[in-house]
Amino acid sequence: MSALILAASFHDYRKYLHSSLPALQVALNPCAFIARCHGSASIQDVAWRSGICGGLIGGCDSSISLADHRSLMIDVMHHIIFSAVGGEPFEALFGQTIQPFGGTLFSQVMLFMQTQDVRAISLLQLTREPLYNTANIALLGSSFPLDTYNDFNTLDKSAPYRFGGLPFWSWPSTCARERLVAHFADYLQRGDIAARDSPFASEFMEIFKANNIQNLDGARMALTFMWSVHSNPMNIAFWMVIFLLADQDAFARVRAEIDSAVEGKFANLKALLEADPDELDEPCFALLTSSIMETMRLTAINIDGDRTIPIRKGEFIWGNIRAVHTDEAVYPDGHKFVVDRFADRPYRKGQLQTDGKPFFSLGGGRHLCKGRWFAIYELKVMAIILFRLFDITPLVEKSSEWHLPRVHRRSIGSIHTQDNVLVQLRPRQLGNALSHGLEGRA
Repeated sequence: MSALILAASFHDYRKYLHSSLPALQVALNPCAFIARCHGSASIQDVAWRSGICGGLIGGCDSSISLADHRSLMIDVMHHIIFSAVGGEPFEALFGQTIQPFGGTLFSQVMLFMQTQDVRAISLLQLTREPLYNTANIALLGSSFPLDTYNDFNTLDKSAPYRFGGLPFWSWPSTCARERLVAHFADYLQRGDIAARDSPFASEFMEIFKANNIQNLDGARMALTFMWSVHSNPMNIAFWMVIFLLADQDAFARVRAEIDSAVEGKFANLKALLEADPDELDEPCFALLTSSIMETMRLTAINIDGDRTIPIRKGEFIWGNIRAVHTDEAVYPDGHKFVVDRFADRPYRKGQLQTDGKPFFSLGGGRHLCKGRWFAIYELKVMAIILFRLFDITPLVEKSSEWHLPRVHRRSIGSIHTQDNVLVQLRPRQLGNALSHGLEGRA
């Protein structure tokens, strides 16, 4: 929800920039600047004024062009788009929408591999681009272009600076954002999606048609929605692989669980990828699910800040999620990745293994993440494909040891990395056939 509030921007921001002094104040002390603004501005105004160096996700000049465009932007995004997506009609479409997800993700991974040197692959790109393309196909249908990953990645890298109101060179990400907005504007204006192509996309499009927002403002809202779908899961996929590579015993245990389920319950990988998504939410994947939850626990963060400012009733704030998630009284060895931390908890269908513990990576209360099951499912499928089919080895320079990549000093939502980790992928020998042979033909 906080992302949606910040995405609501002003139609004409120039009236706030009477001189270069505000920009200098933001650069020197953004927290103090926000506090001073608060005397005469709402939280949306504060978010905008502190974002002088660039717009936010939806676009720096976006508005609904009505009397109270900021309130309407929030109302449409939260009460119409997100409420509809989290409602019963869309929940009923969930199974139909992601039924082909596994096979599509397999195809996207294989296509990605065809363009790469398997001796040195970017783990960041490997864990992000196939997920991005597959989720877009599932949620937006085949009519949304598949060549938008680089622009999305550029925009996503700028998000911590945009949301934090920090100085940065905004031109590349602003151009990337405008290209994405243009893609969405064309997508919404065409408006024809067959239900058989994507049941979710068909209903999603109807929201924009019914509310008459198939315009530039609708495109910005759709981009904000897409960013909220992709950003955190793609980061978590990367860090989950990193944490497991750093703990070879944990990696071996997760892989053994995957192999056991694939060969036992499902007989082969193709059958698993075609199975009902609920079948991946069973105890046979308890350790894999635990590793996903543990990665979420360690990587969820709030926006940086070391001062307090007063808030008014009705305004939203970020809680210090990381402090709760690393509380030793709740999570012993809270700063460490413990692969089975949640694995031994009683299995209850349709409930997270974290139930009963303070866990806010997926939100909470009225603002519990509406796409949490989709996110967990796509992370499971990605891990199953990679760990079942490939041996993954981090590349290190001679005479040096491999270590965890550095955390980017500016992150939002979940931890970003500062390093581009390179890995080597080799097809696993599975029985009498290589993994990319008979079993891999999903």
